[in-house]
Amino acid sequence: VRMPIPLSLRVRDGRLQTGAVFPSTGREVGQVYTTSRTTDFWRDVPVESLKLSDQGLSGSVHLDVVGEALPTTYIGLELKLARQGDAFEGTWHRNVPAKDGYAEQTGPLTGGVDAEYRSTPTPWIAPDARHRYHKLEEGQRCITLTLMGAMPPRSKGERPLLSLNLVHDGKTFVAGSGGAFRFSQGWHEVEASDLRLNGNLLQGTATVIAHGDNFRTSARGEENGPLAGRITLNAVLENGKFTGEYTVKWGIPYTAEGTVTGSIGPLP
Repeated sequence: VRMPIPLSLRVRDGRLQTGAVFPSTGREVGQVYTTSRTTDFWRDVPVESLKLSDQGLSGSVHLDVVGEALPTTYIGLELKLARQGDAFEGTWHRNVPAKDGYAEQTGPLTGGVDAEYRSTPTPWIAPDARHRYHKLEEGQRCITLTLMGAMPPRSKGERPLLSLNLVHDGKTFVAGSGGAFRFSQGWHEVEASDLRLNGNLLQGTATVIAHGDNFRTSARGEENGPLAGRITLNAVLENGKFTGEYTVKWGIPYTAEGTVTGSIGPLP
């Protein structure tokens, strides 16, 4: 699910001076571990790669989309906006390049269902209220899954687990996010629209975009930027618990695009 992300750019004498982004606390985004990220504020973003002219705005920008209390998670976008008077309209484009060297991996998964709150599984911590956030709307359920060894290997071959939380509205998955603490403390995006929940069977594929964090943990090794993976899930729900297996292939290419609208005016 793509959330609207407000971006503010300060212009002086026709030149871009500063930029800021307001991360969303919306239900569609999700947070990784606890209720620490309950408020957001404007976060500075670099503007050196953006170009403003009488015709429009173009270039690249890195948006910090997580907010306070959790490690930075940057999403890099290419913007191409046309300008007509004080109005802007155009597109954003995003590209996560492929990366070789990751073998396909299969492993076990376990999980559960929460009909009241969205929550995140943290297997080494006993469940408590800190891991429940965003009260679900009527008809929604939160499926929490733990995929053992699903992340790319770290030092000494260790493969951290991946925690997923997926919100289902009775017809389709409307939100998803993930955490992988021993991989990084960043927030990981989950595109789950290709997953299917039929009765007690959970099957299909999801795309996970894994981010590094601002504690010097990079998702792509020596390269900047996130790492995309394709995860196939096959699980069954019995007595309120999911069991099954997953298959994951990291290093796949990922692209996305959308629209941008905006306006220019004096500072309030």
